[in-house]
Amino acid sequence: MEFIVGYDINDFIQLIKKVIQNSAEYQKLGNRFELGGLEPFEEEFLRDDPTQLIVWGDNQEVYGWIIWHPSRVKDHGDSTPRDDTDMKILTNLIGENEEFIELHELWLREEYRGKGYGAKIFDFFENFVLERGFKHFVYYAFNPAATHLCRKRGYREEFNEQLQWHTFSKTV
Repeated sequence: MEFIVGYDINDFIQLIKKVIQNSAEYQKLGNRFELGGLEPFEEEFLRDDPTQLIVWGDNQEVYGWIIWHPSRVKDHGDSTPRDDTDMKILTNLIGENEEFIELHELWLREEYRGKGYGAKIFDFFENFVLERGFKHFVYYAFNPAATHLCRKRGYREEFNEQLQWHTFSKTV
């Protein structure tokens, strides 16, 4: 399996359309992928720094992708303040003034799930975070398989009752 850091965003948009549009996954995602696959803010930060998109697969097939960005406890890295609940959770997990990498989106195509790829992805990403000079990364998850994998790997966890999602943190 190969990891491509800095995948071309225009190729990525075409890839999403090709990979997802006729699958059951597409039905679950709804309108999000009808518009080319990315929210406007995602497209903006990926165009500014293409390394924030990581695609993995082999020569024949793409298995999935990660979108990440640097962030801080008190704001999202772009001076947009976090809500009080999120700040409290992040402070409990990593400290008050810490910068971290937020694993913004992780997508593994359904046909590759349950085959050990998730562990390989997290192994890669933990090393990637270290290479970027960060000590922490945070991943917000509500998918049962993702929460299971994070717990299995020993990540610290807090639950946001209001939003019904888990916040996982790893210090590398």
